[in-house]
Parts: sequence; structure tokens; C-alpha cells
Amino acid sequence: MSELENVDINTETAEKDNAPENFYIDILSGNTETANPKKLLVQKVLRQLIDRYGFNRGEVLFVERALQWVKPGTGRVGILLPDGLLGNPGNEYIRWWILLHCEVMASVGLPIEPFKVTVKEYGLTPALPSLLVLRRRSQQDLNQTMHPDYKVLMAVADREGVDARGNPLFRRSPDGEKLVFDEEVIERVWHGNQVEILRTTRRDKKVHDELPIVAGKFWEFLETGEVME
Repeated sequence: MSELENVDINTETAEKDNAPENFYIDILSGNTETANPKKLLVQKVLRQLIDRYGFNRGEVLFVERALQWVKPGTGRVGILLPDGLLGNPGNEYIRWWILLHCEVMASVGLPIEPFKVTVKEYGLTPALPSLLVLRRRSQQDLNQTMHPDYKVLMAVADREGVDARGNPLFRRSPDGEKLVFDEEVIERVWHGNQVEILRTTRRDKKVHDELPIVAGKFWEFLETGEVME
């Protein structure tokens, strides 16, 4: 803890420490929800920035910093945020800031159970999470006083494959029984210098994870601008 207690941040340097010119990236993903071994250090640095600039939500700093690192006009950010940031009346100014600087490509509500497992080790309480996919607006976009309407993918994933204790969450029938499915298994076996492909059918349980479905719908949305039922 001694290293963390002595951490300081030069906010004057930080103000100028944006992404270097011509050194932007295309896609950035981040997570303000999940704890990690650097959590205490991050909290200390954020507290110094919040005390200096008057912000009361550290997530705003993460969003702003992420946008600084992606290309104007085409750079995209995928970031996990507390659901309250997107719905609470007191956070309306944050939503306006996001809409001003970004085009919202997708907003996905996520279950809280997987995050309970992650933050338990650090003694933290998770908030209901949401995933935002944003495109950074170009300077030309920002100069416009009005932006045309556009479509946003809205989705909710109720299951992510694990329960609140981190155990696998399997698909079940309406009466609660675990469902068993036939799954084709492909095995490659060497016979001398040749490879023989063996196909067998195995019956097994399936993890109940709706994120692959949401991901497939997102790619469909990007390609066609629509989502089929």
C-alpha cells in the first residue's frame, strides 16, 4: 500500500497528454465496472482528478479518455458503464455529452451476475452494467449544430453463461430440467502420413449465454442497418 499512498498525478501534464497526432487507434474496449489488481491505484488517480475538476463520476473520465485515443470520424469505443449512468435523471448531462461527441451504435443491457463474481475478491459491490458501442464524431461533425437521426441497436442479454457464484449456467426447460443437445464433434486422427477425419455425435448440456446472439445481431445491424426477428 505504500506505493499507492505516494502516487501523485501531474494534472497539468495530463491535460496535454492526449493521443499523439497521427497515432490514433481504430477500436478500443474498456471496462469501468470490473475490478483488477490496479483498482486502488486507479481510484486514487481518479480522486485527484475529480477533486481538481469537480467531476462526481469517474466513469466520465474513462469515456473521455477512451475517445481521445480513437480516430476522429471512424474510431469506435466499446465500454462497460453502470446502467444508472444511462438512465438516472441526475446523469442527463453525461448523456448529452456522449451524444454530442459520439454516435451511439449500440446499447446492450447486461446481467449483473458475472460481475458479482469478479468484484467479490476486492470487496466491491457491482452496479447493473450496460455495454455502449460508440463512434467518435469527426471535427466536421462537431462543427454542425444539428445531427441527422440515426438508428441504434438496443438489446438486453439476460444470461451470460454463469450464475452469481461463478458456476456454469446451463439451458433449462420450463420445468427447470437441464436440456441436453446433440452436438457434432470432429476429430482428426493421424494414420501414418494421412489424417483421417472422424465425425461423431455427442449429447451434452449447453451453457446459456445470449451474448453470441447479441453479437450476431450487431454484425447484422452494421451490414444492413436492420435486425431481423
